[in-house]
Amino acid sequence: MRSGVISTMGLKLRRIKSNTLSVGFYDDDDDDDGDDDKDNNDGRSNKGSSDFGLILFLSCGLIALVFAITQDLKAAGGLTFATDGIRLPIGEDAIVTLNMKRLNDNEVSLGPHQAAVIITNSLCQTPRIWMRLKGDALVLIPLNPAQDDIYKWTATFYLPLQGNYELDARFYGCQDSDTTTDIGYQTIQNQVTFTAGNGGISQMLPSKSSKNIFPVGLWLNKDRFREDATITNTDYVWFAKDKISSARQVGKFYVAKSNQGESTVTVEGNPMSSDDFNALTNYELVCWVGGESSAAIRDAFFSVRAEISVGQRPFKFHYYPMTDFVKPDKDWDDTKRGGFRKCKHVLVSLDEPEVPMSQAEYTKQVLNFLGHLVKCLQDETFPIWMFTVNTPPMKPTKLCHHRSKLTYHHPCNDALFEIFQKKYLPAQVNLLDNTDLVGPIFELEGQKDVTAVIAMRIYALVGAQVKAWRGVGQMGRKDGLMRNGTLEPNHDHGPYQFN
Repeated sequence: MRSGVISTMGLKLRRIKSNTLSVGFYDDDDDDDGDDDKDNNDGRSNKGSSDFGLILFLSCGLIALVFAITQDLKAAGGLTFATDGIRLPIGEDAIVTLNMKRLNDNEVSLGPHQAAVIITNSLCQTPRIWMRLKGDALVLIPLNPAQDDIYKWTATFYLPLQGNYELDARFYGCQDSDTTTDIGYQTIQNQVTFTAGNGGISQMLPSKSSKNIFPVGLWLNKDRFREDATITNTDYVWFAKDKISSARQVGKFYVAKSNQGESTVTVEGNPMSSDDFNALTNYELVCWVGGESSAAIRDAFFSVRAEISVGQRPFKFHYYPMTDFVKPDKDWDDTKRGGFRKCKHVLVSLDEPEVPMSQAEYTKQVLNFLGHLVKCLQDETFPIWMFTVNTPPMKPTKLCHHRSKLTYHHPCNDALFEIFQKKYLPAQVNLLDNTDLVGPIFELEGQKDVTAVIAMRIYALVGAQVKAWRGVGQMGRKDGLMRNGTLEPNHDHGPYQFN
């Protein structure tokens, strides 16, 4: 068979020389659960079906592909085929399977679709695998370990809108997350392309934030906006899913800047109330606490302040550097320690701790630190927001090695989900889940785009809190806190001791 592009029913596949890939179509109205193809989808037992034959064999170092199609292919509802399987450099084989619902010969539906990855090396029990779709939108395929097979990862996924997409699948080997060296990855890119039509179901992964402040969104290709919109600093712009139809009518784009770079954001794609945010008083201070990630978010926040909320003065927004959950104030003097107790909103983001730690130790330290913040602020109406880790989960990290379970999330974020799901902390402490932003971003360069959207989210969450305060007659003033018509005078509690 000659090399090149194989095309069938709207899907194109180039012969792959790094992984094994199987792609299948089935009718949208077919109620078959896919069991007939089970053996085809399991790389450890790849048998043919009654409707078509597929034989993949390795012999004397020569990789050969044989594939046969029966005459009743059209009645079978699609074509399944595979390409050469090659061992990865660290000794594992990976087989990727896609089962796509189709609308017609040229288009697939919006979903649901299924994906699976089979690891054929029994020694590889901590595979590091991520898959996404690129094209008119950037979409994560949320792989999780199958409950009945430690060598199989599965996912159900959806396409957010009509358009063209291609598969980007990456296998980073079998090291646990305690590795600090980027070993590179095996990949399937520019191999599988398809077009989605207007049919089926479309769903996106929502944020798991403690409060439902943000709409479900997606990374929308910059070409989906109006033609005269000059967007040169990113390929995708975060946008509210329910506003996609109005993307070409977006009137204003903002450039958020930080030490990570520049990124384009929109108010329409990140809904917020300027009136609520502008009602923040001089004595309702917003405080960032954390490392480089926290500083970058604050910088991006400031970079658009003059356009979004020119009336809010910079002195209301403070930054407290922290590199250690155990000794967070080790770089603060007494003036800074005392000033911290005046914060009315606390935003915590620490992606780069000085000391490496396991997932269990991370959980312990975060719980202890957040408990200190509750005691420090001494008012349950002053919110504390713990941010999820923004580092792409496949990148080398000091954080949360020796995870208790495998998921597609960064292991620290799995720890945070468990902390907040089990409600170990009072309602004053909230989770700001930004994994919906981070999930489809595989490159560290994309962190600037995540940072920019988080900065926009802060306008929304601070505005929402101000609105809630005003709803119960609460306002921070120079002489104290006005609450329900009663003035509570300020008290100088002195610097808080974290140790």
